[in-house]
Amino acid sequence: MSHNKLLRVTQLDAVYLNNELTNIFLKQMQTCLRYLPVGLHINYHNEINHLVKLLLSSYSLFSHDCTFGQKMLLIKYSNATPLKKCLYVLLSSLDYVRDKIEDTGRNSSIIKCSKHACSVIKILSFINLCLFIKYGRYPQLVERILGLEQVYSRNVIRRQFGSKYLARELLWNGFIEVLVCVLPLINYHKIMRISRSFITFHKDKRGGEDFNVQFTISTKCAFCGEIPILPHHMDCSHVFCYVCLKGNLQADSGFECPKCGHKNSKEICKKVVM
Repeated sequence: MSHNKLLRVTQLDAVYLNNELTNIFLKQMQTCLRYLPVGLHINYHNEINHLVKLLLSSYSLFSHDCTFGQKMLLIKYSNATPLKKCLYVLLSSLDYVRDKIEDTGRNSSIIKCSKHACSVIKILSFINLCLFIKYGRYPQLVERILGLEQVYSRNVIRRQFGSKYLARELLWNGFIEVLVCVLPLINYHKIMRISRSFITFHKDKRGGEDFNVQFTISTKCAFCGEIPILPHHMDCSHVFCYVCLKGNLQADSGFECPKCGHKNSKEICKKVVM
């Protein structure tokens, strides 16, 4: 047996893995029970979840002296006696007792006592977490109460942690924050207009004084290609939705008609007279 000191992160990883494995089993159980009558699953939801947690914790503790999360990281309890194992399973069932008290809701004094007890447990859990961060022992309150010591189940190489992945994550987060601040300041409407101006293609310029706006059943918005809503024009023969035209003029004062290239320097939307 190895007497290497357990890292704090290893103990926390074991707790996290155990919780995730329990959640996976619960999801699988819900998938199996979804074809049963709805009332059966709803009425006994807490009991089913508690039974699954009870079976997992009791089987792993009594068979291997550790939880499934600890077994994956080659950890076990060095002083797990049968009495401590039973107490561990019973203390882990307090959540079920609290849920049943809240569901019944018949005696207000019992509910009030239950809430006070939960508050005390949360405070003690916070104190236990502070002690764990300082001394590196007993990541869970139930382990400190029962005095369950964690050790490596066999000789293992001490885990080495580098800052390469953390630095990469911080770099990407900083880059994303810069993009979030910079992108709203870029007028991409103007950039698109300037880029389109370099592409030479024929445009039927019909603007100024000699133009005729015709609005028919087949008329489409020159910008979005849909039936114009509140049809307006910009002194050319093409029709726009009011939102399409006004939005583009506000975003880019040099907005040109995408069909004919006409530019309205006055930034005025004129309503189509039908």
